Amino acid sequence: MHIVGLLFVSLSLLAFVRISPLSFLEPLTTFLHASCINRLPENSTALPELKALVCAENFSGLYISEIFVSSGLIHLFVVSGAHLLVLQKIYNRLSPGKSQKIFFATLFIYAGACEFNSPVTRSLVAIYFSSLLISKHLFWPKHFCLLLVGLLTLLIEPAWLQSISLQLSWLAAFVVSLNQDFFRDKSFLFKQSLYFFALLPLLIYLQIPSPLVIVLNLFFTPVLEFLLFPLGLLVWFFPRMYPLFDYLIEFCKWLLLKINMQWQFQPDSAPTFLIIFNWALIFLLHLIAHLAWMRKKRSGTWHA
Repeated sequence: MHIVGLLFVSLSLLAFVRISPLSFLEPLTTFLHASCINRLPENSTALPELKALVCAENFSGLYISEIFVSSGLIHLFVVSGAHLLVLQKIYNRLSPGKSQKIFFATLFIYAGACEFNSPVTRSLVAIYFSSLLISKHLFWPKHFCLLLVGLLTLLIEPAWLQSISLQLSWLAAFVVSLNQDFFRDKSFLFKQSLYFFALLPLLIYLQIPSPLVIVLNLFFTPVLEFLLFPLGLLVWFFPRMYPLFDYLIEFCKWLLLKINMQWQFQPDSAPTFLIIFNWALIFLLHLIAHLAWMRKKRSGTWHA
């Protein structure tokens, strides 16, 4: 099958590639990230959340990260695919019909300000790749495009084979592709439940898994992506708006503390067995999705 051959060739290349193109961009990313951080208002009580949400800065305090990890919302505070898609929607709304080259250049600069972390880079590759397919009038299945994007991302930085963040981003994007390819007519609750089960191995490692995570994501995902993230960007442009951002963050943290979900502390680096298991799960899910797509295509029920 083509998907097996693609995996074999890509993994073979990964075994030999040792140089990352991102290493040549390090001076640029250092400057852009520092510029992003330095413009944020230091008087903000929610400065750690502001840095994380706008500039992809890691949480330095255990207490803050514990609140969002235990609730299953930490991925929403890591600048990733969803955030770049929000930027794309904002650009298209404010500048309809404008050249996409300007947006792509802006997106590249913003990704640099986020230090080209693995979720941002994967999403950046996905947006560029999607634009290329559209320009060529190619309508490939979303799950297959995701596989190509993920492998391209690993070729850019082979060290991300050890990245839990990339795996988390990849699995979340895979669920999105499943919903688009196979479950378009299902409810929002069903689609959020898929996130919970797909990310369950990581949830078990980070927290005491609870179906309550599904409910929290149902409520907080649109709040964080379509309210707090754009507001954080506005604070970057207009720093005096930070009290509103602080108020909303404090309210969210107060609400999450009231829920009081359990969390288990984990070291910074994930164990090898978890990383291997996650990669096996990712590629197995892609294989299953590919077989399901082939079956639907042969039966004539597939619609791009």
